[in-house]
Amino acid sequence: MMKTFKTTFTVLFALVATVLFQSCLDGEDSDNPDYVAIATTRVVASSNGGLSTYYFELDNSKTLTPVINKVTGYQAVEGQRVILQYDIESTATAGFDYGIELFNVSEILTKDVETLTTENEDEIGYDPITIVSDYSQLAVGYLNLQINFPIGTSTATVHLVENAITPPEDSEYTTLELRLNNPGSEYSSSNSSGLVSFKLGDYDPNITGKKGIKVIAKTTNEGELKEYLFTYSSTDD
Repeated sequence: MMKTFKTTFTVLFALVATVLFQSCLDGEDSDNPDYVAIATTRVVASSNGGLSTYYFELDNSKTLTPVINKVTGYQAVEGQRVILQYDIESTATAGFDYGIELFNVSEILTKDVETLTTENEDEIGYDPITIVSDYSQLAVGYLNLQINFPIGTSTATVHLVENAITPPEDSEYTTLELRLNNPGSEYSSSNSSGLVSFKLGDYDPNITGKKGIKVIAKTTNEGELKEYLFTYSSTDD
């Protein structure tokens, strides 16, 4: 596990404040924790009717369990993607890879891949959106995308879709489209950004056997399209 310096946390934490995040920052933040990571919440149901417990699974499949928990009010949801701020207290703790002191949990917008049809085309939209490479990566089972888009007159909704109206040509990559419904953004001069994590399901290259994911996004009001390629080898930093 690589130690992540606090400058990295500052960048990620700034993203938490955008409209695409729901924050659960109830913990204390005074001990300057050394680690920040994107993870998936895993919920363990109680066998005797008591409260469920939770742990976190990193994108490298390592598991973290809070042995010291400074977060209050976090409502754990199975499969929810989160950003964690923590310190490592121990290794190989009760069947987990690491026992941690947990300081903050910030929920990331987590969505499924959808199918674009003539029935939902208007709802899904096709407004400009750009993918920022800094924190965009393919993880096992998920595609994390840092996005940038003009500020509209109401809350924007983002979608990753398989286009069933105009299916892409067969290729060595699974082709998906990043779509945005962003009313009133046509003449905006201000931008917003955020992080969203898409559950790949059957689109995961481990299932399809493809080399990776190709994402097509409309980046300007003039209809300019840009392709972004994601493979597992690109996440080995």
